[in-house]
Amino acid sequence: MIRLLSGRKHRVITGYCLLGPGGRKGKEGRVTTRVFFKSLDPAEIRWYIATGEPFDKAGGYAIQGQGGVLGKKKLKVHIQMWSACPSAR
Repeated sequence: MIRLLSGRKHRVITGYCLLGPGGRKGKEGRVTTRVFFKSLDPAEIRWYIATGEPFDKAGGYAIQGQGGVLGKKKLKVHIQMWSACPSAR
């Protein structure tokens, strides 16, 4: 999977559901993040596989983990909590 993503861009869609007091449903939605992978050489791909990180990931990497170095720049992922749930302010 990492080899197929090398040098390409793709989208990661993260779903969320925020619960209110007592487990009541508060807000749900999704956040789409565009990810740009740098062109990876075989040694970089072997290094990342050797970390063990890709084996329990649906897409084969975790940009919030060691896989963050695979991008064209240091990647950060977060949900904008203030925009997702204005009542949390």
